[in-house]
Order: sequence, then structure tokens, then C-alpha cells
Amino acid sequence: MAKRFGWAYVGSGSIAQKTANQILSTGDHKIISVWSNRKENADKFAKKYNCLAFEKMEDAIQAQGVEGVYIATPHTAHFNNALLALKCKKPVLIEKTITVNATELKMLLEYGTKHNLYIGEAMWTKFNPLAKYINDYVKEGHIGDILEMDADFSVWSPIRKRVNRPELGGGALLDLGVYPITYSHMLLGKPSAIDAKTKLNKFGVDGDDKIKLMNQNGSVSSISTSIFKYRSIQANIIGTKGKIKVPNFFSGNKAVITSNGKKFVHKTERSSYTYQFNKVALDIRQGKLESEEVQHKDSLEIMEIMDECRKQFDVYYENDRV
Repeated sequence: MAKRFGWAYVGSGSIAQKTANQILSTGDHKIISVWSNRKENADKFAKKYNCLAFEKMEDAIQAQGVEGVYIATPHTAHFNNALLALKCKKPVLIEKTITVNATELKMLLEYGTKHNLYIGEAMWTKFNPLAKYINDYVKEGHIGDILEMDADFSVWSPIRKRVNRPELGGGALLDLGVYPITYSHMLLGKPSAIDAKTKLNKFGVDGDDKIKLMNQNGSVSSISTSIFKYRSIQANIIGTKGKIKVPNFFSGNKAVITSNGKKFVHKTERSSYTYQFNKVALDIRQGKLESEEVQHKDSLEIMEIMDECRKQFDVYYENDRV
């Protein structure tokens, strides 16, 4: 970029630091300001990344030079944080899961569209080269019609972590399950029916989920996700003319493909948050309201899938009272 894109960071935790490390290394981005619910955390972040820390979120959002606001707070704070940024006339990139429920997202999209402001979900997987390649490869018909898909994202999470706290939108679904659901949606669209079961942990959040998505083409996507234990992070796509195995599908850079009797490994450049931030910055500067990679329709349909899963789980959050 001819001029570095200026970001306000709302949130200073691990994902904020991971993205900051990567985007600043390119020289195309600058973090102008940061806000955290604990000022001392914002101060540490500001010192590390050479930006300004603010006690008030609105001041960070409106700091001179801010072109876009990156929301990296817990799920339950996304709606209010993003709405404040939009009311300050700033475009927003909101960490996945974009909101807690579809109702919140519809309200944000309505406001953003009315005021001509960009809103995007930071589903970085869909911006990365491997996911783009697989999406194109499948839709070009190289493995025929998809018959079935299975995807698992299961990682043990210690009890002190955010994902175990209902008040922060904890649970396997919103934190991990969104990835395999997004992968299925990318390839097969919104399902016609859903069957979802979970085992709750002692804190009352979904801990071990088994989800079947009955897709419009007659195929079934079998989704597993857990915070109880590490199982695997892998997706398998089986078609009438071939199959694809994608280890570490949410962030990997290789896939094992069998098509028309030939088996090969496809490798891409390494995944990086910079693909996402570069494209979103470009889209914002071009006056777009969404990115092609993660459209509003996509985020809303995926949110509706997860709402139905939680309904079947009988898991609800305070945000569901909106």
C-alpha cells in the first residue's frame, strides 16, 4: 500500500497481539490506538506496538488517523463495541464469531448499510490461499458432486480460559465450531436441516459438540468440536470423482487431493492474518460495505446455523435477551 492503513484496536489479548505481530511486519499497516477494559493491558500493548492507549473506547476509535476498527474482545462484547464504532462513522472488522446471535448481526448490518459503512467478520481462513484454492477446485467440479464432508476442531481448554465462561460467550461452538461450519458453508451453502447434540461442561457451556448439517444437494456434513480434549483438526471432502483431505484446515497450507485416479499434495503460501487485513483495508478504501471472501450473507447464515445448534443444545447467553 502507498500509505499505511490506520487501525484502532478494541481489545489487547492474544488474538490482538497475534494479528498485530503479523500485520505490522509488512509495513502496510499502522496501529494508531488501542483500548482494553483494563487500562494497564492497553498500556502494555501500546508500548509494545508503538501506539496510543486510551481509557475511553470512543477516544481510541476517533483518534486521528484511524481508518478502520478491529474488534478483538470476547464474543459477548462484539455487538456493543462494533455498534459504538459504527456510530463514530468507522468501518469495523469484527473477530469471529462476529456476534453471539443472528439478531445482533442483523442490527449491525442494518445500521452499517443505512450509514454506508463497511462491516466484516474476521474469518481469516477464507482469506488464506489454501481455502481459496480448495473452494475453487471443488466448484470447478474436479472431485464431482460432494457426497459427504466431515470436519473436526477439538482442542483441550483449561478451566481458567475464556471459553469456559458463559458470560463471555464461552463454549466449543462459538470459539472452534464456527470454523468447520464455515468450511461446510463455503462449499455447500446453508443446510436444509440440522441435528445438533452436545455435552455440557460444569460451567454450563457446550463442551463437546456433534453436529450434522443436511445440505441442499443431499450430502451430509458431520461436524465435531470439543474443548474437552484434543482429537484432531482436519477436514475431509468426498465427492463422486475424488476426495480432499485437509489437515489443520483452518490455518494449514497443504491438502492431499485424489481426483480422476491421481493423488497429489497441493501446497500454498503459509496462512497469515495479513491476507485478511490487506484485503479488508483495500475494500474499506474502495468504499465497499463487505468483502467478497466473507460476505454479509455468509456471516448471517452461519450465525443462524449456530443459533439453531444452541437451541438444540439448550444453551443460551445474556445476549440472547436482545
